[in-house]
Amino acid sequence: MKILGIVILYYPDADIISNISSYINSLDTLIIWNNTPEIDRKKEIFKGIKSKTPIIFMNEENNVGIGKALNNSANYALENNFTHLLTMDQDSFFNEYTFHTYLKKIKENKDTHVAAYCVNTNSTEILDTTEVVELFITSGTIIITDFFKKIGNFRDDFFIDAIDTEYSFRIRKNKYKILQFRDVFMHHKLGNPTVTPFLWGKLISPNYSAVRTYYIVRNHIILRRLYDKDFSFSKGSFKTIFFWRPICILFVEKNKLQKAYFFLRGIYDGIRLKTGAINHII
Repeated sequence: MKILGIVILYYPDADIISNISSYINSLDTLIIWNNTPEIDRKKEIFKGIKSKTPIIFMNEENNVGIGKALNNSANYALENNFTHLLTMDQDSFFNEYTFHTYLKKIKENKDTHVAAYCVNTNSTEILDTTEVVELFITSGTIIITDFFKKIGNFRDDFFIDAIDTEYSFRIRKNKYKILQFRDVFMHHKLGNPTVTPFLWGKLISPNYSAVRTYYIVRNHIILRRLYDKDFSFSKGSFKTIFFWRPICILFVEKNKLQKAYFFLRGIYDGIRLKTGAINHII
């Protein structure tokens, strides 16, 4: 097992060193891809990482999204004989020894139809089980690199959202599996969550930016149009995006007009199957 990791950065905070340190020592090489469009500060930011694992810094001096960074790392993995690719978000991390356990379980699995492995990010449901699941999230997923030859690259034209969902659909459409270890837990943050009193209870909002909202809405509409004949879409996911998201924008979050505009723009472009990055700073 020869494993390459990639972590994609966008204005990382001070926790980035400890987050990376929770898994880097179990890797053979780590790619740090910086999507932050500013002067390269890698020597200053990452001098605190204590590891013998080689680190490769990559970027294109602007934000190219998630898909392109993942595809570059997948190509690097194939060209340099890595057997597995770990994909990580900058704000995700494992507890001590957890990542080592994760790799041990992968080595022990003998099912050759498993294309990707993922972990549990719901701390209230940590069970000692291994399950075939329908979807993985980018962070914490390990993909067997040979499957990139069979399934293809990530949709980099989606830019930042639903890239993992679309790839999950393609894995299943090609009759391969995604295996989740429910007893391997990873800390993972979604958006910038805020909790606000609402009616007789409280409303938890992910508080995504206006442009992030655009990509979420647009790409999920495109996914439904592309794959609805192959897979049944979760009613819960669409309810969250197209019902609860507008309620959060209207009653909880700031910049309501801007977010409402990009929400509607996402619907319009999704119906037209328009992809690619939009000219706006996220």
